[in-house]
Parts: sequence; C-alpha cells; structure tokens
Amino acid sequence: MSHKSSPSKAEYKGKTVEAILAGMPTSVAVAIEITNLSTYTLEHPTYVTSHGVLDYSLETEIKPGEKRACGFRKHKVGVKGCLGVLRYAIRDTERCLDIFFSSPYACIVYDRMVGIQLENMGKTYVRASNRLLEEMDHSRDKPYDFDKKKAGDSPATVTNSAMNLAVTATMLDEHRSIIRVQLTGV
Repeated sequence: MSHKSSPSKAEYKGKTVEAILAGMPTSVAVAIEITNLSTYTLEHPTYVTSHGVLDYSLETEIKPGEKRACGFRKHKVGVKGCLGVLRYAIRDTERCLDIFFSSPYACIVYDRMVGIQLENMGKTYVRASNRLLEEMDHSRDKPYDFDKKKAGDSPATVTNSAMNLAVTATMLDEHRSIIRVQLTGV
C-alpha cells in the first residue's frame, strides 16, 4: 500500500482535471478537483491507496477562493483499479476533510464510489491511514459527518453547522473519473 505526504505544490497550478486525466497513462484513473468557497484553508495533505498510485501531485494548501486538482491512477500493469483516501487538515480547527475514491477495474462486480467525511481529529493531526481507508471503503453510513455515494448518483454531502461548512462531492461514472469536491458556507 502506498502512504505518503504531498510532493511539490508548484506542479499543478492552473491545470484542469480534464488535462490531468488526459496525461495519465492508464485506462482507470481518478482526478480530484477541490473548489474551496469556504472561509477555511485546507493544508497538510496525505493520502493512502490500496490499489493505484498518485500520478499528479497534491497542493500543500488550498486557500479560500482557490480551485486545485490532483490525480490517482491504477498501476500500469495489473487488473486492479484505483482505491484510496485523500486527507486535508482544516486549518485552525480540529477537523480533517477525507475524500474516499474507488474506481475498480471490473465495474461489473464493483461500483465506482465517492465518499466524504469531516473527521474530528482532536488537537493532533493524524495522517491518512489504512484503517481510515478500510473504514470508508466498508462503511455505508456513519452517524455523523460522513456520506458515500455511487458515481453518477446524487452528490455525497456533509454539513457541519457549528463550523458553518458544507462539503459536496460528485463523481463521474467512467473509467477515467472526475471527482468534484466543493466546500462552501452553510
């Protein structure tokens, strides 16, 4: 399993998710576009993958009003798809934004899925982990601040009124999927 912090932030400024997908060398890929219309800054990204690799680097921070993108893909050789979790800390809070993605190679057996979660981390930031990936992959519903949907369905939505924050995520139901995540005020 891959488990890493983010590489250089300068690689992607201005690239669209469509351009990121076009540059990936495999048929199964996920490009994630994050639009931050909230008052919070996202920072300290980490990710973990069970299948697949990071192909386009993560932004080290996403400030209010910014739109950024990154991309994951399946390994060049093999019959597994792309499965993982991307985590950003939310600056000046004890919360993290987790984005789960699953784009399987065999869509007849498995569904493409997107999930989002606002997890309360306490005072210590915890990196994305295999435990988090397993929880988000196998959970359908959690009682608070979590939602997961099939690609092409209605958006996954999480709202935290105490933070004045709403997060939505949609995923295209295609081998080369685009996930669009948007953070807004409530």
